[in-house]
Amino acid sequence: MVMADFYKWDFPEAVKVNLPNEDELKRLVVKQQCCKEFGIKLSDILKKRGVTNIIDAKMVYAYLTRTHFNDTLHRIAVELELDHTSVINLLRRMDDSIWLKDYSSKRMRKLEQILFKP
Repeated sequence: MVMADFYKWDFPEAVKVNLPNEDELKRLVVKQQCCKEFGIKLSDILKKRGVTNIIDAKMVYAYLTRTHFNDTLHRIAVELELDHTSVINLLRRMDDSIWLKDYSSKRMRKLEQILFKP
């Protein structure tokens, strides 16, 4: 069989792979880097309750996707398995002057420079 013939085949829908688009891949990289920076597993970021590292990772992820991808509150909430009011609270905490002086904000700035270099 010639390779060109292979590409002419009509595969059923069940066989076709639904690959993520480029923006979804970028969001996944951001999520992975947030988890790595705060020392948690990727599955931990989806937990409902958590320690400070998990909450900070969620907060930084929400901030980065909101500012760099213009994601809606609903989309961020779906990706973090939260409701939109929890995302609002995460983003409000970013504005907290105490948090901005914290070590976590330095980690966020570092991630922002790594992931979104001009």
